[in-house]
Amino acid sequence: SYVRSSLVCAEHIAIPRGLRAYGANSADALSSYGVVHGMVYPLIFFPSSILASFASLLIPELSAAAATDNKRKIVSVTGKVMKSCLVFSFLTSGIFIAFASFFGLSIYDSHEAGKYIAMIAPLIPVMYLDTSVDFMLKGLGQQLYTMGVNIADAFLSLILVLVLVPRFGLMGYIAAVYILEIFNCALSLGRLVKITGVRPMTGWIIRPLISVLLACATVRAISLSPVICISVPVRLTMTVTLAALLMRICGAVRKSDILYIKNVIKRAKS
Repeated sequence: SYVRSSLVCAEHIAIPRGLRAYGANSADALSSYGVVHGMVYPLIFFPSSILASFASLLIPELSAAAATDNKRKIVSVTGKVMKSCLVFSFLTSGIFIAFASFFGLSIYDSHEAGKYIAMIAPLIPVMYLDTSVDFMLKGLGQQLYTMGVNIADAFLSLILVLVLVPRFGLMGYIAAVYILEIFNCALSLGRLVKITGVRPMTGWIIRPLISVLLACATVRAISLSPVICISVPVRLTMTVTLAALLMRICGAVRKSDILYIKNVIKRAKS
């Protein structure tokens, strides 16, 4: 924890310095850094609290299955968590991309925040999946491995910031975020697949992705009609509702998945 905190602290010091080296003055460097870390990140990660709560409820179940060497149970729980995470994260990502300007202006009164929300939102499925996988690895007794990955992530992050930010400014930092999130998720997911034997299916990605794309495109086409005038909150509600309906139709979300989530919440309450 001390090692990782030290590396993260060094990274946070290096980012404004790198932005100044790129050519931005001190005020602009700190302002851009503040928009991403103080505005965009809290908003991007806010929905993940729901997913993290759901994943944390399953840690005792995974630990019990691991203690009894119940491999079938481990594979079943792991698959359901990954599938639920991808459905939720693709929906969240699509909403943030489609309504980035609306969120930036309505919450922060900032066009710049909306621009960076749209840039980082495509990475949400990777971010949320990495969070869920880390929870499951901890439930399976892989805390030492996740600690090593997090330290390696922090070290690589510092290196990329020192190399990319002075050359490319804030775009270099966003590129570093993409590289690091994919790197971290790949290592964690690879470890989870190795120790559990779960096999992620392409349908877990393709079905929710297509459903969200169709919902966003349909609502956008309706909103562009000169005859129909729809407010942004109504368009947002329509997009979420249509995406959920399409996921249910195409099988991205099945009745068994809904019942499983309800049972998990019911057990947690009792």
